[in-house]
Amino acid sequence: MIEVHHLIAGATGSLRLVHDDADRHVLLRLIACRFGPTLLAYCVMDTHVHLTLEGDLEQLREALRLALRAYARTFNLRHGEARGPLLRGPVEVFTKRDPFELARLIRYVHRNPLDTHPPVVEDPIAFEWSSARAYVGLTLARVANVERARALLGGDLRRLHLERPPLANLVPVGLPRVSLANVAVAAAQAHGIPATDLASAQRSSALNVPRGTFVALGRLEAYRDPQLARALGRTPQRVWQLAAHADETAVRIARTLLVSPTLRRRLGSLMLRAEMLPA
Repeated sequence: MIEVHHLIAGATGSLRLVHDDADRHVLLRLIACRFGPTLLAYCVMDTHVHLTLEGDLEQLREALRLALRAYARTFNLRHGEARGPLLRGPVEVFTKRDPFELARLIRYVHRNPLDTHPPVVEDPIAFEWSSARAYVGLTLARVANVERARALLGGDLRRLHLERPPLANLVPVGLPRVSLANVAVAAAQAHGIPATDLASAQRSSALNVPRGTFVALGRLEAYRDPQLARALGRTPQRVWQLAAHADETAVRIARTLLVSPTLRRRLGSLMLRAEMLPA
């Protein structure tokens, strides 16, 4: 028998838990740091968050309390003190003890964006703020422990009812067909990072691969190195160097996000800094 827990936490009253993608990235980073491999699935909605977790319930409650407390501090610094507490409490908990219940739970968590009125998306994998994409290999981000979930489900993820479109090819096109902003968002989503990190002043080597993915994808979409350099705030020579860091799987994932109509609709809704707009 297995024992996993569904924890739900959210904002007080009519307040929003997250206002923008920066908030969502902060919240996910804090959750990932606190739970590590015990996090099996998640979904971040505007007013609340769903987590599927394995482990001792009291320890999980405490870890979530600490993660949300740290998030509330960051949230208040960015947006100003809320009128009263940001977070409602206590956390809701539901426990599942067999693979059938676990599969139903993960499906439920991933379907949250479809159950709003109107639905946020038409397919679970179109929502970039859940672990649905991780379960079908449409992101390289390792927030949810998909392999552990697979083991608990007896090695079969088909019962989650998720379908991934075929990964796109790497054939160059003759003329640009998407904006550089969309190229940036697609590359960033493939790695699970903020798109603004690509053009930031950060010199972390951890960003070489995502930036290389952006360069490789931009070239496939008929952008020239000087255009890519301006978008990244780098020199053409640096762009040439970054291209060597491109991850082929990430490039194919990012291009899939660009060419699939269902997935592409999510790219245009994101706000980017001016330097990530088309050169």
